[in-house]
Order: sequence, then structure tokens, then C-alpha cells
Amino acid sequence: TRSLQDPTSLETEPLHDAGMMAARPGGLGRGDVVVSGRWMGGATAEARLPWSLRAAAHLQARDGFPIPYFQVASTGDPTSGAKNVLISPQLDAYRLPALVMLDVRVAREMALGPGRATLLVDVFNLGNRSTTLQVARDVELPAFGRPREIVRPRLVRVGLEYRF
Repeated sequence: TRSLQDPTSLETEPLHDAGMMAARPGGLGRGDVVVSGRWMGGATAEARLPWSLRAAAHLQARDGFPIPYFQVASTGDPTSGAKNVLISPQLDAYRLPALVMLDVRVAREMALGPGRATLLVDVFNLGNRSTTLQVARDVELPAFGRPREIVRPRLVRVGLEYRF
């Protein structure tokens, strides 16, 4: 008997021995995301300031995800139709920029009636970095290489918390 195996290098299955692998997360709205970071890290620091203020900062960073550029092609595989064929030399030959985010919080707690109130000010994405999270990967699209998603802009949230 003979068997047929398609040796085509696909966008998330490059078929390279001991090569990089990538996953496509499921869920609503995930679309064309490919994840496979080589590193990630984070740190949190808290401090007490004058006037009964507390401050906290959270820094997180991760490697940019790969951009496995592809072209839709018929591979001659009799078991399926057109496939997204990897045209990058390696799955991670091209990567998005590293994502670095700094979030900070300043809070002041005070007695109020039978409980305690805390006034909070949070700033997310303090550096207001607009790092690209996704790009169009199909080399035949007019939007090829254009950002499809970027990090949200700086966001300031003011809150009041009451505990009794």
C-alpha cells in the first residue's frame, strides 16, 4: 500500500524539525492572531507616599508574536482545497515589536462614617505606546503588512471605593 502525505509548509505548521511552533487562540473576535512568544516578564512595585498616599506600578513586557506571512494556494492535496501556505523562510523569521506596558495607581484611603473610602487614580499604558499587535499577513491582500490591531491608548480611570 502507498500513502500520501502533503509536505507543504503551512502558516502554523511549518514542518521544520525542532522548529518554532505557533498556536491560534480560539474564542470570539480572535481572528487572525498567531501566538508564540519567546520571552515574557513583569514586575510590580508599591510605595507609601506623604499625605497618606499609596502608589503602585506594574510593568509587563513580552516578545512580539511571529508574523507567518502566507499565500493562499492549491497544493495539489486531493484531501483538501486551498491552504494558507507559509512563504516566510521560518515561522518566526518576522516578528511584531516587543510589547511593553506600564500601568500606575495612586490611592488615598480615609475614614468616612462607619467605613473607609479610597480614592483611586489609575493610568493604563502610561507611556501611550501604540505597539502593533496584529498585521495583515496574506501577501496577496492590498492591506498586506498594515496594522490590524494596536495597543489601546493611554487611559485614565478615577474611582471611589467604600468599605464598611
